[in-house]
Amino acid sequence: GGTVHAIDKDGRLAIRKVQTSYAGQSYVVISSGLKAGERIVVSDVSPVVEGLLLNVERDTTLEKTLITAVTGSENGE
Repeated sequence: GGTVHAIDKDGRLAIRKVQTSYAGQSYVVISSGLKAGERIVVSDVSPVVEGLLLNVERDTTLEKTLITAVTGSENGE
């Protein structure tokens, strides 16, 4: 198990306990603790305080990299 920094519906930091089923060099597969479509924080947050208002920016480059690593295809097919 471990924790993930998620983004709640109000754009605030939410700390989630998760279970993982695989850990690779570039990504981790989370088997429980997050809902499909839930957004997570992929950069450093300081201080780590539950409820902290975040300045959320989508990292499309990282998103494409992860999709390619998991599926072998840039478009996820």
